[in-house]
Amino acid sequence: MLLRRKIMIGLILCIFMFSSSVPILLKIGLIPQQTFGGEGISVLTQADADTPLDLMLVSELRKQDFVEVVSPEIYAFSVINNEPVMVRGVESKPFLKIEDAECKEEINDKFALIGEGLAKRFNLGINDTFVLTGSITPVIMELAVTGIYSTTTPSNDELLIPLQTARKLISLGDNNVLAIRIETSDRNELIDFLESGEYKIVVGDAAGNSISLNDNGFEEAVSSLGIRYTVFGKVEVANGSYTSVIVQKSAANVRVVIFGFILLEGALMFIGIAAILNRAVIEKKRDIGVLTAIGANKANIHFLLLKDLLKISIVSSIIGVIFGYIGVEIVKHLNLIVILGHSIQPVISPIFILEILVVTILLSCLCGLIVNESVLGSEPHQLMQEIDSSAENEISLEKMLEGFYEN
Repeated sequence: MLLRRKIMIGLILCIFMFSSSVPILLKIGLIPQQTFGGEGISVLTQADADTPLDLMLVSELRKQDFVEVVSPEIYAFSVINNEPVMVRGVESKPFLKIEDAECKEEINDKFALIGEGLAKRFNLGINDTFVLTGSITPVIMELAVTGIYSTTTPSNDELLIPLQTARKLISLGDNNVLAIRIETSDRNELIDFLESGEYKIVVGDAAGNSISLNDNGFEEAVSSLGIRYTVFGKVEVANGSYTSVIVQKSAANVRVVIFGFILLEGALMFIGIAAILNRAVIEKKRDIGVLTAIGANKANIHFLLLKDLLKISIVSSIIGVIFGYIGVEIVKHLNLIVILGHSIQPVISPIFILEILVVTILLSCLCGLIVNESVLGSEPHQLMQEIDSSAENEISLEKMLEGFYEN
């Protein structure tokens, strides 16, 4: 074997970093759209402060044949046990239906439902009490857990409270809500209905795309508000529904940033693998030069190097992906990453593992081809020249000592 097995350690480390970080980054990119939207869900938010969303629109929507589920919601961020928590004011039945969630306990009008993931994080059970503080206004309330629900969406890490209670947390007017999530059989018909009713409203989808209806100044309003959020770093606007609007508008931008990080990870892995293989081949330059000098075909040497590289790449990729899977499971079970109050729960499917293996093996082979071409393009006498700096230093030191003793 021309290439030494010790380079496997470096390759395994590079592949481990890539295979463990990519699933986490992909899950982070999905958090905003899954939290404020959902697959196949249309999200309504108000376009300006003069036309807030209210429960009258909810009643009108529920009368339409093309509307299957309507969930009015209020978003608030609070703290429990010094940890950030996403608090959502909802009507329990439509919310649980739209999230495909299940709650075994009976739900009353003064409910405080906690997601299964959040219950495990804070070790809370039925009838356990906790203190909740207001997001904007100085409000403190003590609540008791009345039920625990489970779902596969990020809302599994949320606290659900009645709309009226949520209004107190963010000082929202009576009958007003921040967003209305709708499950509909015909999105176009929904938009036509809202346009015909002359509602000043914004319709968003799971991809983070927003359409402003009957309001031409929406883009300017969002841009202006975005600057205020950036400059002052806090919510200063009485119209709290813009929080959900900005999240919807930024969902696509988040995906772009995540995609950029994944490309950066891939580039770093490529550079790391190339550096490791380059060092390994350089250590064998003298042997390659000898083989070339005695008449060995460069194509055969090239084949031997690639064969060794392929074996090492496959073994390193398998081991690296296994360690990456273990790392992701540790992050998931220990809840090491929490964003917007949601614990990141990345999932590595068998297909994803196969894709990572293919990508890492191809990158390793590509790096090997580049390194091999650069080395085998040299003449035999150049390959056989090997400068040992340490040996030179030993000779120089020996001569200095000899001169010292002679004197």
